[in-house]
Amino acid sequence: PPGVAEGGVFHVRVPAAAPAAPSMWDAAYATPAPRSSGGGGGQAAVPGGLPVAVPTPPGGSVPMGLPVTATPAQRQQPPPPPFSRETEEEREERELAQALAESARLAEASQQPPPPPASPPHVARRSNSSFGLRPRTGSDGVTRQLAECAVCFEDLCAEPCAVFWDASSRRVCGHLLHYQCAQELPSKSCPLCRCDFDKAVVLPSLERQPEVWFRTCDVKGDGYLSKQEVINVLLSQFPLDVDRFEARMEDAWPQVDPNGDGYVSRDEFFAPETGLLALVRANLTDDMRVEPVEAAPPDVRTQRNAWFDHFDEDKTGSLTQEELTRALVKTYALGADLAQVRTMRDFVAAVFPAFTAEATISRDAFLRPGE
Repeated sequence: PPGVAEGGVFHVRVPAAAPAAPSMWDAAYATPAPRSSGGGGGQAAVPGGLPVAVPTPPGGSVPMGLPVTATPAQRQQPPPPPFSRETEEEREERELAQALAESARLAEASQQPPPPPASPPHVARRSNSSFGLRPRTGSDGVTRQLAECAVCFEDLCAEPCAVFWDASSRRVCGHLLHYQCAQELPSKSCPLCRCDFDKAVVLPSLERQPEVWFRTCDVKGDGYLSKQEVINVLLSQFPLDVDRFEARMEDAWPQVDPNGDGYVSRDEFFAPETGLLALVRANLTDDMRVEPVEAAPPDVRTQRNAWFDHFDEDKTGSLTQEELTRALVKTYALGADLAQVRTMRDFVAAVFPAFTAEATISRDAFLRPGE
């Protein structure tokens, strides 16, 4: 009753002439009061007017006039288990089950080929590269290769770059884009391989954050770096001549990979004199750096043959849809405005089938009068 603390007692005064109380007190609350065996006509066994001490139920007070009883179902129901936190093993098992279920879902979805995008993504010319490689001419007049963003077609080293992470902070692929381009993608999927990602993360500085740089470059997340992983990231951060830098890394790799397994561990990376970090710092010299200056393309209105040759870098005599998109973006200097780049992509995708039914447009079709 109100005013009585849990575990206390309260007094009930039973009138002498009241009907006999039923012998159905719940065993958890009180002991049954026996009925009178004498001739009382069902009178209570407690002498009239004397108080009866009844403990307060563990749950708190009970409204006056209602019996303090529990239903048979309530009496048979086991008490609720005590609260316990999820153990580390249980969490790992739960996450593993979720990962297996997600893998099964993706495997089932992969049976149906995805529809082609409206504007095909830029595919690197080299199968082991994470970006496009484009010629640049340095101050010495020598033409070299520089890495290029696959979205805006500008030099990767010109702006901060990004990698793609999943929800567990692991890279979903080895591709690299400008961070700003990655932020403005229409969907959270890599434009080169279509892998879904949770967030785009800026590549840290090798000089200021070598530990974080190592973890970010580790595509597989196994604590080891491959030679190509290192080359790809460095080419995205520094204006390096691709061919010369790759040759230098090829010659020096046995020094940083003494066991010859093809990978560099964290200890091998941070070794004071023979480690990969020391090697990279010593070899990022001026003789491998290229001024990120690109020669202006010929005028497409007055020098159409020269313009075509300028952007036909593989000298096949034809341009793919992506090569033509890049050529127009470069010609009209649209790379700094991603909205205009997207507009140009959509425009080329719309008109390209009108000029050719093939995957490329030939020089003759491109130079055809009146088109």
